[in-house]
Amino acid sequence: MIARDHIESIKKKYLNSDTDFVLPSLNRSIDRIEKAFPRYGSFLMEFIQNADDVGSGSLLIKIDNRFIRTFNDGRPFSRDDVNSICRVGMSSKTPKDYIGYLGVGFKSVFLISDSPEIYSGDYRFKFVKNEWPEPQKVPWQVIPIWIEQPITLPSNYKTLFRLPVKDEGCIKKLQEETTPEHIGNRMLLFLRNLKNIEIKDKIL
Repeated sequence: MIARDHIESIKKKYLNSDTDFVLPSLNRSIDRIEKAFPRYGSFLMEFIQNADDVGSGSLLIKIDNRFIRTFNDGRPFSRDDVNSICRVGMSSKTPKDYIGYLGVGFKSVFLISDSPEIYSGDYRFKFVKNEWPEPQKVPWQVIPIWIEQPITLPSNYKTLFRLPVKDEGCIKKLQEETTPEHIGNRMLLFLRNLKNIEIKDKIL
């Protein structure tokens, strides 16, 4: 199954579910998961750990007034990775092999973005709150939407997470979470592969 067909099949499975019971139940579960990540920096830890898990040696984080972009040079998304990120509380990772938590931890990005995008290997898709007339009744955070337009990643990088931010308040709080001291003290102790983390802050 090609990447686009895979994304469309996941979307169709959700939309063919019992819309009066299953979808609202999933949405409530996602709300609970998001509340487990009260700090804005939780999403940053997720991306650092995920980059390490997929064998990245380098991670680039770009922050400006509208977007947060994270690039890594590790293994691109597999079919199982896509399935994990489109489920509630599930991951393709096993505890003995990984320190990250892609399936659950990715939900922390919804604290700062209502339309995160993923570009990795053959896959390019997004989750968009405004796509749905009644988003409070739909688990839009796990229903992928294919992105028509491909993009070219910087040299050597294989995966991009592109996060349009909700508001400037999110950006200001993230600035506090992305200082070298904060990252060094809290996040780097157990990394096995990641050797370089570069942060480019272009906030005006």
